[in-house]
Amino acid sequence: IEKLRPDLVWFNLGGISAASMFAKAIRLCNKLAIPYWLNLQHAHEHFFFYDDQQYNQLAPLFAGAARVMFVSKRNRLSLERALGQELGNAWTGANAIARSTLDAAAKVIQDSPVRTDGTVRILNLARFEPTFKGQHLLLEALSDARWRERDWRLQLLGGGYCRESIQRLIQYFGFSDDRVQSADFTSDPIRSVAQADLYVMPSISEGTPFALTEAMACGRPAVGTRVGGIPELIIDGKTGWLAHSIEPDAIAGALERAWNDRHSWERLGSHARANVERNYDQDKFFPVLVKAMLEDI
Repeated sequence: IEKLRPDLVWFNLGGISAASMFAKAIRLCNKLAIPYWLNLQHAHEHFFFYDDQQYNQLAPLFAGAARVMFVSKRNRLSLERALGQELGNAWTGANAIARSTLDAAAKVIQDSPVRTDGTVRILNLARFEPTFKGQHLLLEALSDARWRERDWRLQLLGGGYCRESIQRLIQYFGFSDDRVQSADFTSDPIRSVAQADLYVMPSISEGTPFALTEAMACGRPAVGTRVGGIPELIIDGKTGWLAHSIEPDAIAGALERAWNDRHSWERLGSHARANVERNYDQDKFFPVLVKAMLEDI
């Protein structure tokens, strides 16, 4: 920052507490009168400062930003609630996807439409981190006696540090290998979505998950929890089904509604695609983003 003297500095935060890593750099921005943005990719659903000392360190960093960017309305709520005040510099954007991804997803809709009969193919594509992504909640929900008798398959695709833990959970809940499978991320998530009919996101905390956006761009209806940006993508009864809480019973209830409404999956998937095209297209979002940056320089 001292060497380049930029017109604007963008700090990308994986979480609220991550602002502490940039405290020295942010103070330098203030000293040199350089505007800065804090781009918050994720705010834990129930975040709160450890103590008053952490609050006193971090609150001024957010207050002094030209903009604090959020990828979901609930992430903004989490930070403002922890601060105990509304942020006049808050700006809610979107985790938008590329036009090339939207085009590839449109081809999936044409070549691999949602199936409304036969074996139900369920997909969860997320990091293998149950603390945030909630795979254990999904497996517990599907271990219900009602689901034992039904014709469905679940594919868990992910990466991270809990690969073995996910496999232990599958065994713990008594699922056979042909019922529930887990594998590492593929380089082409769109191809994985093409082999599924229903996408499930049982997260405990979120920003706005790209995988869910991509799945819905492929015309897949989804089941999810009311955290982060999920409720902005999954509009209950229109583009999918929302659990009323993160408890396994609530997730099971949302899955049950989806199962009983299978005849409408293609229609809901069409609405899901329209929502993504309207609100998560990079070609529409980036010009707005650039305009805002130029305003703040």
